[in-house]
Amino acid sequence: IWRHSRIMFVANLRITPRKYINMMRVNDAKFQLLSTPDSVDVVSARVGFESPRSFYRIFEEHTGISPGKYRDSFHT
Repeated sequence: IWRHSRIMFVANLRITPRKYINMMRVNDAKFQLLSTPDSVDVVSARVGFESPRSFYRIFEEHTGISPGKYRDSFHT
């Protein structure tokens, strides 16, 4: 069942479930980085990343900049 669901997911959205989940996590993190004073590490844990290191890597893959630079670019 999982394999079929994954195939249907990719066929409809043209993205893997993992990439979709990471995209949603990054979007949530972007909102939190701009709307809370919480540290990047706290935000990364809150949105579901097990390690800040993986959060930084995936955030940069999706946005092209680090979480800190993203926050700073709106709070100048």
